[in-house]
Amino acid sequence: WRHNQVSISQSKSREASEKVNKLMSSIAWPSKLHRSSDERDCVDYTTSWYVYSKELYDYLRPFKFAVSKHIPRWILEEASRHQLLILLEWLCFGDGAYMFDGSKQQPYYSTGSEQLANDVQELCFRLGYKSSLSVQDNQGKAHKKSGTEYLRRFRVNFHYKNSGNPSD
Repeated sequence: WRHNQVSISQSKSREASEKVNKLMSSIAWPSKLHRSSDERDCVDYTTSWYVYSKELYDYLRPFKFAVSKHIPRWILEEASRHQLLILLEWLCFGDGAYMFDGSKQQPYYSTGSEQLANDVQELCFRLGYKSSLSVQDNQGKAHKKSGTEYLRRFRVNFHYKNSGNPSD
């Protein structure tokens, strides 16, 4: 967050990084790619993209800290079902995971922002998915970022109608 720079990082796998790279190459703003290691193909594989745009920087600046993140109301109220599905898919791709409940995969989204968790739960509701919100206390094990302590994580568990894919 300096010099009109917006950074986006993906640290799941090489395949995940390539998926984000494909998206980044299609956006209107030019971006610069940086990989932690081109040779690694593991969970710790990290790729970052840097976008230099004053317009984008100014728009995203209020979302800088994890606790202030949210989905703008206009998106929840005006986006088509297809657009909301894409939003949920990419939110989960970035900060989501699967918990195994017997033989079923249970998707969830995790965030340090209570407002973003509420927004994701509303997003699920608008898509017709059942969801629940839980709060995880880090039991005093706060991590600090830019002088802000994060003591709680919010997790939205949800059920897709058919398979483990939001577009079903």
